[in-house]
Amino acid sequence: MNVEIPRGNHDDRPCPAPRYQIRYALTGVATTVVATTMVATMLKVSSALFILLIALCLCPAAKGNAPASIQSELLKDIGFLSADDKAGREPETPGHAKAADYLRHRFAALALQPLRQNFSHTFTFTQNLAQKRGTNIIGKISGTTYPEQYIVFTAHYDHLGRQGRRIFNGADDNASGVAVMLAIAAHFNANSPHHSLLFVATDAEESGLHGAHALFDDPVISNQTLLLNINLDMLGNGGRKKILYILSHGIPGAIEDRLAAIPQLKMLAVRLSTNPRRIYRENGRRHHRQDWRQASDHGAFDQAGIPYLFFASDTHSHYHQHSDDIENIRPQFVTDAARAAILVAEYADENMTALLRQPARR
Repeated sequence: MNVEIPRGNHDDRPCPAPRYQIRYALTGVATTVVATTMVATMLKVSSALFILLIALCLCPAAKGNAPASIQSELLKDIGFLSADDKAGREPETPGHAKAADYLRHRFAALALQPLRQNFSHTFTFTQNLAQKRGTNIIGKISGTTYPEQYIVFTAHYDHLGRQGRRIFNGADDNASGVAVMLAIAAHFNANSPHHSLLFVATDAEESGLHGAHALFDDPVISNQTLLLNINLDMLGNGGRKKILYILSHGIPGAIEDRLAAIPQLKMLAVRLSTNPRRIYRENGRRHHRQDWRQASDHGAFDQAGIPYLFFASDTHSHYHQHSDDIENIRPQFVTDAARAAILVAEYADENMTALLRQPARR
């Protein structure tokens, strides 16, 4: 997230392996197998029928539900992107290049369509009076009903790099947002959308939203076809309040009224808020209000007059510190954030006309 807060001075320590991924995935499978075994024993079913019961219990969920493996996939993606060998994913570094290659591989595995060679959208930007090169990673899923109209998902994959011997791994900021975006892509890969969808892992966000602005300076598709931006930033921890914020601008009416039309959101464990005035940025012991319309990549869309939904959470003591690593990700929070984002994205895709229409006065 692009907020100016000084980096801290913590002792060096290695980023631990993403052990949550294994623990949570195996726990779910073990629970399913044990429960099914008990039922099979009570019913005295044959071995063939027992195997069939196990297979049915482990099948992916139907449309409208997040896949059973969503948490393990989220933690795997976060763990890879925030590992020490990515060295904080600062643009124009070998670790950053490894992260970009990983995203290209994930986009291809999800059957996303490249709009330019190798999913790459390159651009230049200026940082500290130096000319630098950035690379957005962009993939597409074609809509079945409105293929020429687009919802754009954005999540920046760059971070702060190194400071001396310390590595700023950026697990929450913003490996978590990228992982949620990949979960959304997986959902729509299995459930074809009505509108076309662009998935953009943006670069150089930390130094000024450069990757998002490059989408308008050198568009991969006509800006006139962009209906809505859904931006995902820092969805892995939740801060002290553990609140998931869904903020918007350019969408007529109150966003809470729109979200009320999605009853499944109430079934999630995470607390939701649409009030930006409740969010503060932490800087040591001080808190200050943030200009949320320019706090992340949705700011470029806002400047272009394109409505956005911004999924975010409060910062925390690990924000822009070298302790922002996988061990400080809250698995349930990021899982609920992903499920909420999928539900809202599905609602937007199915109700775009109503979403962008001025509601009738009561």
